[in-house]
Amino acid sequence: MKCSKLVLWSCLVAGGETGLLVSPAAAHGTSVGSSSGAALLIFPAAAILFALFLVLTHRKKGWSVLVTGGAGYVGSALVPKLLRQGHNVVVLDLFPDGKDIFKMYQGHENLRQIRGDFTDPATLGSSLRGCDAVIHLACVTGRTECESGSGLAKATNLAAFGPLVDAAKSAGVKRFVFASSLRHGGGGDQPAPAGGSPLDETGEFLEHKGQCEQLLEKARSPGFIACTVRAAAVCGVAPSQRLDAGVNALAWKGFNNGEIRITGGGRQKIPNIHVEDLAAFYLIVLNQPDARIDGATCDAIAENLTCLEMAETVVLALGDDFLLHVEPGADLGDPEPPCEVIDRGFGFEANHSVADAVRELVASFQDGNIVPSPKDLRHVATETMQQVSRE
Repeated sequence: MKCSKLVLWSCLVAGGETGLLVSPAAAHGTSVGSSSGAALLIFPAAAILFALFLVLTHRKKGWSVLVTGGAGYVGSALVPKLLRQGHNVVVLDLFPDGKDIFKMYQGHENLRQIRGDFTDPATLGSSLRGCDAVIHLACVTGRTECESGSGLAKATNLAAFGPLVDAAKSAGVKRFVFASSLRHGGGGDQPAPAGGSPLDETGEFLEHKGQCEQLLEKARSPGFIACTVRAAAVCGVAPSQRLDAGVNALAWKGFNNGEIRITGGGRQKIPNIHVEDLAAFYLIVLNQPDARIDGATCDAIAENLTCLEMAETVVLALGDDFLLHVEPGADLGDPEPPCEVIDRGFGFEANHSVADAVRELVASFQDGNIVPSPKDLRHVATETMQQVSRE
């Protein structure tokens, strides 16, 4: 607004100066043609300044983004970044831990928090009002919740997705970013690694993600830009913490029990990304030109480590008194899945490593900033590396 006022004042000043220049010329008997020519000089400059004024006063100040599951692990890191970049944010979540997750932003003029379920049409319609972008993070995760036959998992992860996309289009949403699963092949064509995924998501969970990708692709149309982000195993500290996933689970298991056990030799490679880097990547995707992301599927990976390397990183951070037990057994699938880091063409650079994530976690455990509840399924550490998971 300050810039637009400055441009407006510049137009007025320029016009006034021209008037002052022309009037004395006329008073001293300068020919009419000469003063007319001087007066005409103002028009190109004034036109340019006025055009700049219109651009500045009508420029897009940012997206109005609905973040489903915005109070979850990844969302709690993403929402503050969106606000700091000047976007309007609507967080739709059940807020099982309360709204204190965003207490630093309480009263923020660009933040609206709605406690509710995106599967409810009325709640969803109210949340979408005024939004022109959606980042869909909400889903049911975890082996217990996603095991075959779970009505809640299917209703949330698959059945509600089509109505969400339809409602977004009807509400005038221009851009839709979907958080899918890295381990699922493109559009359901490729199965999970042979022998079972070393993650806590079941085959049904992965299948639902793939079907949602297909639904989103069919819904793509001019004016409705759709993009899928497949995240690697997410690690690190966030306001809404998960400890049942990947490196986070290993760190808590080692800190709590004094030892870590892995089976199968730990040769299988697991793609990882820090929660802060993943949040930053969502922001980059949101700000890309339409043609760059429309119909694109982006693998969000920052670092590939074997299960053994992940466990060794945790033990190194914990200290010499903590033990690592590697039990022999059959490796799970291909030890080196074809996972490459994020395309540098997006301008993305990971700023955090798995080692950084582990150090953050251990420090938070030691300081008492993260105190998991045994009854909280999101904080139940896994028994072996066969159960490493991601958001």
